[in-house]
Amino acid sequence: MLARQPINDLQETIVNLINTHIKEKDFTYNKDLIFIKFLDKYDQICFTPSPGSHLIEEDYSGEQYWQYNYAFTVKTQHRGDAKNKLFELSEYLRSLNKLKEKLISKEHTWVFDHVEIPSAPAEVMEDLKGTATYNMDVAVFVYE
Repeated sequence: MLARQPINDLQETIVNLINTHIKEKDFTYNKDLIFIKFLDKYDQICFTPSPGSHLIEEDYSGEQYWQYNYAFTVKTQHRGDAKNKLFELSEYLRSLNKLKEKLISKEHTWVFDHVEIPSAPAEVMEDLKGTATYNMDVAVFVYE
């Protein structure tokens, strides 16, 4: 079964929540807004769906439990800044597990359960000019 429309609402809700905190200057390292798109400009953090989102289980009433996979990516020549920004985002996302009421579907299509950061931010590529691409995977678990 393929992921349906809720992935868009979920992705937008996560980005909007993070961007609200960026605008309110709640972060130390993240000062620029996060975008829903693939790598575009240098030093711009992007948040995109990753392969492997799937239905985990479904009960007799039809309620489904889903895992949606995403990745934060950034292309930069400032390696330390990229790692600091992604680590800060990972800490914030982990805090949502304690503050579940902050992540709410606008379209009432899902209910947040928890988020997992399966690995630390990592450099995944470097070009000949010394520009590195960093990636951090995120798994978000919701009920639909």
